[in-house]
Amino acid sequence: EYRNFNYLKMFRELNKKHNCIKNFYLLDEEVPTGLGDDVFSLIKAANELKALPDADYDARRFDPCRNVCLLTSTTGTTGIPKLVEWPIASRLCTSKSRVDLWDLTKDDVTFAIAPHAGGAGGTLTYFAAPLVGAKVVLLEDFDPELALATIAKEKCTAIGVVPTHLVKMLEQDVEDYDLSSLRFIRSAGGYLSPQLGEEAENRLGGAITSDLGTQDVGSVSGCKVTDPVDLRRRTVGRSLPGNVIKLLDDDGNEVTDGDAGALWFRGPHAPAGYHRDLETTMTIFQEDGWTTTGDLVKYDRGCLWIMGRKKDMIIRGGQNIYPAEIEGLLNEHPSVANVAVVAMPDHKFGEKACAFTILKKGTTLSFQEMVDFLKTKQIANYKLPERLEIVPEFPTVGDSGKVNKNTLKTIVADMLEAEK
Repeated sequence: EYRNFNYLKMFRELNKKHNCIKNFYLLDEEVPTGLGDDVFSLIKAANELKALPDADYDARRFDPCRNVCLLTSTTGTTGIPKLVEWPIASRLCTSKSRVDLWDLTKDDVTFAIAPHAGGAGGTLTYFAAPLVGAKVVLLEDFDPELALATIAKEKCTAIGVVPTHLVKMLEQDVEDYDLSSLRFIRSAGGYLSPQLGEEAENRLGGAITSDLGTQDVGSVSGCKVTDPVDLRRRTVGRSLPGNVIKLLDDDGNEVTDGDAGALWFRGPHAPAGYHRDLETTMTIFQEDGWTTTGDLVKYDRGCLWIMGRKKDMIIRGGQNIYPAEIEGLLNEHPSVANVAVVAMPDHKFGEKACAFTILKKGTTLSFQEMVDFLKTKQIANYKLPERLEIVPEFPTVGDSGKVNKNTLKTIVADMLEAEK
C-alpha cells in the first residue's frame, strides 16, 4: 500500500476486465510471499537486464522518441482529469536539465513533500534523483511537523513542495528541528511570493528555486540554485535547453522585452499529448509543436517573470489587473501568510478584485488596513481589491496543494448573490 491505497489490488481488478497486464513489478529487492507468481522485483529485473549481452540488450532497447514511458494525470482543474503520455526522450531531457540546474549528485537526499506523482515533488524525486543515483524519501500524507521531522531524520538536502506546504511548515516551531542538511527547496505548482521565499530561506535554510511547467504541456524554464537571490525568489528562471519561447499579445504579435504577453513555447520537454485523445491534444498543441501554458509573462534580465494566469487576469472596466502583482504586494504585509486574488462579478465594471487571505497566527487585518497598505505601494486605484475575505485555508485541486482559484471565484460570486 501507498497513501493508504492498495495499488496492486486495483490493477488486479482492472486486469479482470481488460486482461492486458502480464506482470507486476514492485520497487523492492524482495517480493512478499503470497502476492502471486506474476509479481516480480523491479530491482532484480533491472540487474538481470544489465547482465545481458550487448546484442540482447540492444534488441530490447526502446525508441526514446516514440515509446511512451509514463502516463501522468492532470489535476482536473477544467473537468475530468486526463492522462498525459510522456516519451522517454522528453523525460530524460527534462531530468538532465533539472540535474544541471540543481547541481544534483549521488550524495543528495531528495524528499517529495508534494505528491510524488505530481510535478512539484515527482520531477525532483521520480526523474532527476534516479538519473544521478540520489536517495529518494517519500511522504505518504502531508503533515507539516512530520515533514520537518523527516528532513531532520533523513538529512534531506533537497525538497519538492508547492507554496501551500511552505506556509504550513513555517507555521510550526521550525527552530526545534535540525534542518542544517537542506541545500535547496524546489517550489512549483503555484505562485511563490518573494516574501514567502525569503522567510522559507531564512528559517528552513535551503535556497529557494522556482520553475515553470505543467502536466499538460511540459517544462518551460527553471532557476539555478546558484542564481542571485532576487532572481530565484521573483522569477521562474531561464528557458530550458532546446526550448524556443515567444510572448504574444492578444493579436498574436510578439511583445517587446519588459512587456507582458501570453507565453508560447515548443521544444524537447513537452509530452506527446493526451492518451488516446488526438482531438483534445490538437486543441493544446499546434501542428508545428507550439503550445501555451496559459501564463502571462514578461522577459527581464534573461529570465521569465510570471504576471499571472491569462484566465485569472481581472478586467475591471476595460483595465487589466494582474493578480500576481497584487498578491506579491499584499504578501509583504506583516499579518499576511498567503493571499489569492480572484475576480468577482460586478454589474458596473464587469469584474473587480477580491483578496482571499490567510493571516499569520495572532494577527488581524481589516479591509481598510489592506487598502491603506497597498496605497503605500503606490499602485493604481483600479488595482485595489474591493473585497477582503479572511479564510483559514485555501481550497486546493485534489491533493496537489495547488490553490483552486476557480473555487474561490465561485465562493465570492455566491456570497455576492446571497447579499443581494
